[in-house]
Amino acid sequence: MQRRRVLLLACAAMAVAIGARGSPGRPAPNDQLEPNYRRAAALGLEWLLMRVFVDPDSLAYFAGLPDGSAGRVARATEDGRRLWIWRQGVDLLVDVDGGSRPGDVAGPDSTDDLLVVDYGANGTLDRLVDWEDLDRDGRPERQVLYALTPAPLGGDFMSCVLIDQRAPLRGFWFLTHWQYQQEVCQTRCDFSGDGFFTLGRYDDRARTWHSFDENPFGFYDPDGDGLTEEVLLLVGQDNEIQRARWSFDSDNDATLERPYDYDFSLTVAGPRRAPVDACDSLPLLGDGWLPLVRWDRAREFTRTARWQRAVLAVDENDRNVAPEDPATGERWEGVIAEGVPGFDAVGGPACGVMNKRYEVDHDLSGRLRLYISPIDLRLHLLGARQGAMQIDADGDGQRDLLIESDDRDGDGFLEYWTWTLTDGRRGEFAARAEEAVAETFPADWSAVSRADAQARARWTARERPDAGGLVTQAERFAADVRRWMAETDGASWRP
Repeated sequence: MQRRRVLLLACAAMAVAIGARGSPGRPAPNDQLEPNYRRAAALGLEWLLMRVFVDPDSLAYFAGLPDGSAGRVARATEDGRRLWIWRQGVDLLVDVDGGSRPGDVAGPDSTDDLLVVDYGANGTLDRLVDWEDLDRDGRPERQVLYALTPAPLGGDFMSCVLIDQRAPLRGFWFLTHWQYQQEVCQTRCDFSGDGFFTLGRYDDRARTWHSFDENPFGFYDPDGDGLTEEVLLLVGQDNEIQRARWSFDSDNDATLERPYDYDFSLTVAGPRRAPVDACDSLPLLGDGWLPLVRWDRAREFTRTARWQRAVLAVDENDRNVAPEDPATGERWEGVIAEGVPGFDAVGGPACGVMNKRYEVDHDLSGRLRLYISPIDLRLHLLGARQGAMQIDADGDGQRDLLIESDDRDGDGFLEYWTWTLTDGRRGEFAARAEEAVAETFPADWSAVSRADAQARARWTARERPDAGGLVTQAERFAADVRRWMAETDGASWRP
């Protein structure tokens, strides 16, 4: 009750102060200020409210600063921190900088800084950007973006995005107006190397934080080249995971100029609870803690959990773009499978169905293991009973050929293929069951990349012995499509 009274008094003081100084924006009403200040207090910022946002003298001084002015150090806090306050357009910015000295240039230096943004200088704390130098080497490893008022994430709740960068360069996201908006920012961000991010939502009533949706969204660089070979998204709240999507750059052909080149994904559905030793809680401002699945345990959890079903999506033509917006380039999120019967898409925009191959293990009988079929020399999902690939051979966006595969004897390996042209002509290829059996391997980048290289080497020796080296994924697919289309006129078709 006492805190509520203090906040109400602060709201009233804020309204008076803003009205007196001729603010560039109108003061927010008390029914907006009170919940906003409650959230600020939950982040341990009551002292900042009293020193800046409800202090008439400070507000009057800083309201008079010209746009972009660095201003000056307002005052030192009890623990030795200094506040830099300035105007940027109509917004009021406060930099709580533990390392600033009198005479320094005002503004965040991205080392243990906390930047507070008041949109429109109407008295609300709207966005916070918190940099954390965890190992004290002078460079931050973690950034937390707080939204105390409605943000691009949606919903009328306080939220945060915690970004943890393990890569040596430790680049953080590109932001517009101190927040991430995917349509504007994603192509200017670097999601390479090791790291993760997760989303947090604050429960005002329970006064607790919960992770949600991306929990976490992890990036992995197992060969240490600075590029990401695996990207894994866990979807759920805290340790209750509903779904996951795991993508691989199986041929390891990403470059600095083309950093995202994922070749296939495994999407699984639960729900499943992550074990205690696979979970963690990370500190937030105030006394808050954000629970999530640990970045370094997320792959093991996904590989071993008893999911209900799984979908394999393979980017056969090596063009992992959103069909409705191909100009954005290869997707940084991985290969996002389209929804298939009994299995909804996880995220978006999806990669489409043309020149992509889908296989479904409806009961996870294959335990999320993979194999290279000796029949078509392609990667497959163990336990998948059916597979399908729609082929657009001439690039007009229309299907020219449908190739389907089946596991008719139920041993987990595909051994029967059919092809269908748009004019209704059909053909089939049936191998003996023992000819389709192959060695299986886990969802692990090292195992996947070795199997991919071996399969392309065998394909090259069989189809292009004069190639002078391994063909690329796109070259192999283009050559196979030409052969498949030609063989549909005879009885010699094979996968």
